[in-house]
Amino acid sequence: MLHDYHDAFICDMAEYYHIYDYRAYPARYIATLAAGLKPESRVCMAQNGQQPVDIYTLIGIIADTLAMTAGGDAWVLDHMVDGEDPEETNTSEKQQFDSGADFLAARQKALEKINGSEFR
Repeated sequence: MLHDYHDAFICDMAEYYHIYDYRAYPARYIATLAAGLKPESRVCMAQNGQQPVDIYTLIGIIADTLAMTAGGDAWVLDHMVDGEDPEETNTSEKQQFDSGADFLAARQKALEKINGSEFR
């Protein structure tokens, strides 16, 4: 694990356990902590071949879920990645934003495209 995912391991140790220099601790202790990492940790996701989930993707999913529970049929996330149909969306095409305001502006445009009016 440490050899293949060294950077991810360092980040996980810092994030989960606040250990910034794992070499200052006994190897058994670090091994025990590494074995206890959650499945959504960087190391575990990398070992399983998974990509980390982007916060903006989560925001898009939340917006879609809220719109659908309110009786709407908005596919914000799909329009953000230039897809038309959720089943046909190409997840390799991603749109990036420099700020939350840029994301909200793109979201608003996508919603206007879907609904023909503003979404609030």
